Amino acid sequence: METSVFPSNVFRTAARRMLLDRPLEGLARRASRTWSAAEVLAEVVAIREEGPRAKTLVLAPNARWAGFRAGQYVPVTFEVNGVRTTRCYSLSSAPHEGARLELTVARHPQGKVSGFVHDRLAVGAVVTLGEAAGELTLPERPGPVLLLAGGSGITPLRSHVRALAARGALTEAVLVHDVREEGALIFADELRALCNEHPGFRYVPRTTNGDDPNARLTAARLAEIVPDFAARTALACGPGGFTGAVERIFAEAGASARLTTESFTPPAVAPATLEGSAGAEVTLARSGKRFASDGRRNLLVQAEEAGARPKSGCRMGICHTCTCTKKRGAVVNLLTGKVSTEPNEAIQLCVSAALSEVDLDV
Repeated sequence: METSVFPSNVFRTAARRMLLDRPLEGLARRASRTWSAAEVLAEVVAIREEGPRAKTLVLAPNARWAGFRAGQYVPVTFEVNGVRTTRCYSLSSAPHEGARLELTVARHPQGKVSGFVHDRLAVGAVVTLGEAAGELTLPERPGPVLLLAGGSGITPLRSHVRALAARGALTEAVLVHDVREEGALIFADELRALCNEHPGFRYVPRTTNGDDPNARLTAARLAEIVPDFAARTALACGPGGFTGAVERIFAEAGASARLTTESFTPPAVAPATLEGSAGAEVTLARSGKRFASDGRRNLLVQAEEAGARPKSGCRMGICHTCTCTKKRGAVVNLLTGKVSTEPNEAIQLCVSAALSEVDLDV
């Protein structure tokens, strides 16, 4: 059996490269602010107001960007007060639109990152992008399409509208957009213009007057707007209450298989499920931190309040960035109500609440 012997110059070359890579990357960054040998960096080249509570960021990514499908989201890392912080945002542009990406960020009252984006992010800033992901996509030949948006859930559906328009396939599409008040409508002028450019495309904005139950989307109202809704390929995106209502409408119509949903505010678990869990001690094995669960909120928020910095992304159970190993104890998934009691199970911190004393590999 022969043994390969590497010549010494191979090791010298490797050593030189290891020593020079960082200085060379620094020089390359001077020539291009988004050059990187390993990361997808993107420069903010424009910021556009989309109403009183939404802004669209126009990004120019470097050559490492691998692209996306209409309806997908992307993890975006900002430096907020010196701390790299990641959130997931749906792409509101379409895949065919060249070297520029658009993502639209709604301001949330207590949102650390959305507040930063609205108040402090400026043109010329550089952000880090992760890989596009998400299943709110359409098949290549979807046939007649129904798009249902609640609030800022319009952003990935705008991507679909633009993609369908580019393919000449918008004439069999209907977009229904529910908002609490008329001022929350975004992209309305653009969508109305597309109705004129693509006969057959219908855009139906609806104002629900806050929480008025008489204005909510029901099976009867949806049937009035789109009589053949159950025969269409359908996508719905919005808060948990909105997508939950849409899921029930399609289930009652026997058309659940035709519907794909994505929710960005998961419903809270029933209070009875969490009864008695307040005060249960949670131990973070890697950081050595401990805190008493309040019996209601998710483990990600409470871990951050205890001084830990676990990885996170969407904070709504979609991207799985915050997945970790639960070494012992019981937790409940706030999205599904499923209880995890076995040791060494993977859980998502952002949608899990403690039911007992818990040890986490965080």
